[in-house]
Amino acid sequence: MSAKKSLFKYIILIGGFILIPFLIFALLMLPPILAEQNFKNGIKYFENREYNKAIIEFNKAIKSKSDSPNYYKFRGNAYFYQNKFDMAMKDYNKAIKLNPNDSSIYNNRGNIYSTKGLFNKAINDYTKSISINPKDIMIYAHRGDAYFNLGDMDHAIFDYNKVLQKNPKEVRLYNNRGFAHFEKGDLDHAIMDFNKAIKLSPGNSIAYNNRGDVYFEMGKLDKAIQDYNKAIELDPKNSSAYANRGDIYSEKGNLEQAIKDYTKSIEYDQQYPVTYKNRGDAYFDKNNFQQALLDYNKAIELDPDYAEAYHSRSLVYKKLGDNPKSQKDFEKAKKLGYKNK
Repeated sequence: MSAKKSLFKYIILIGGFILIPFLIFALLMLPPILAEQNFKNGIKYFENREYNKAIIEFNKAIKSKSDSPNYYKFRGNAYFYQNKFDMAMKDYNKAIKLNPNDSSIYNNRGNIYSTKGLFNKAINDYTKSISINPKDIMIYAHRGDAYFNLGDMDHAIFDYNKVLQKNPKEVRLYNNRGFAHFEKGDLDHAIMDFNKAIKLSPGNSIAYNNRGDVYFEMGKLDKAIQDYNKAIELDPKNSSAYANRGDIYSEKGNLEQAIKDYTKSIEYDQQYPVTYKNRGDAYFDKNNFQQALLDYNKAIELDPDYAEAYHSRSLVYKKLGDNPKSQKDFEKAKKLGYKNK
């Protein structure tokens, strides 16, 4: 073999040894590179609300690189917006396991607990999120909502205060805090908050409806009607405003107008048993017992534990001469905690 051929083979051999590490390095680096590209594609789809496509890209990213908490977090976000809460929960749990110091994941998982009505668990997650990142002020709002739904108005107000000190134009929170004050019986502060919400957002139908509730509680019925009228003007499908105005007309003895408002409320919300019960009461007071019976039946169908509806239906049955059914409903109402007023 000539010296030139030996040298050529030696160069090839050396070149091969030099290239192998680079090839191995390239093969090792390829999956993370592909994963990151899939993740970026998924983010684009997510931002465009194309959640199915986003999930496909996040799946690819996770398959290539299964130890990135962000991939699980954003796939969880996509599942959340598809109302696939159990799948979102699994992804958030995995993301937290991989990175227990990301405050946003606890917040997102807290949102799922809140959606499921597990408000104590939600509060735990929001509190953890706040402990990691106390500067994210809106997490206080989420925790405040959870406290509100638990009926803990003092803690809800505390959290709403925290947000409003930094963001004094959060209309929703003035509404929520106002309602919390209302639930506590602090009517003056409730009015102040609803006034603020209306000032910031004059087209806010909910704020007018809520302020109407406070005026109603204060016995200022004309002011309450004015607010309910405005709420309906701003949102003709505001079922609560119709129902609330119907309550006032009923209290004033204007049963025809009350029935019209209850009927309009039911047109926009067929799932609220109280409106059927109240319309039934109006029919009862007009001696229209058959229509009253239909409404009480519907109220009980929607809420089988509605003590007041059973009591009202017992009175109808008594008027119709069906004493056995009347007594049965009366006993059911008592069993459910109804007390004569």
